[in-house]
Amino acid sequence: EKKYFFTKNVIVDKIKFLFKNYDYIMKNKEKKLTALVDGKGVDRIFDNIKKVIEKTLDDNKAVNIVTIDLKNKTSVADYMIIASGTSSRHMQFLSEIILEKFKSEGIFNSRIEGKESEDWKLVDGMDLIVHIFNPEKRKFYDLEKMWSELIPKEKILI
Repeated sequence: EKKYFFTKNVIVDKIKFLFKNYDYIMKNKEKKLTALVDGKGVDRIFDNIKKVIEKTLDDNKAVNIVTIDLKNKTSVADYMIIASGTSSRHMQFLSEIILEKFKSEGIFNSRIEGKESEDWKLVDGMDLIVHIFNPEKRKFYDLEKMWSELIPKEKILI
């Protein structure tokens, strides 16, 4: 069971996000209305945003793009996307374009962490986190291994 702890700004952003995606949600009302009640409608929207982000990274020459489903592992996010950039400028460009994509998709409270770092960037899109590393640091942190392993239920909530 997922437990959410949101600030007022995050709740306002989620409401704006739902209104921005109102047409998408309402296309098949009878199917989506019940899905929204149990959260699956919002999950589908984030699944689509995940695909947009993956395509954006691929189109902009990110290397070794990996997506990890975190839904049954933590309450921090639903997905983590990990990619490598070819240089510090490329990593900065990727993080900025991903931030723009999040905002254009209605995730207004998204932000970039590690702006000053030449080794890594993190773009926080609420339920979707994007890590961009230089290949050496990516190998050092090995997030794919850490998050791909099953986590006991007692450790799900952070």
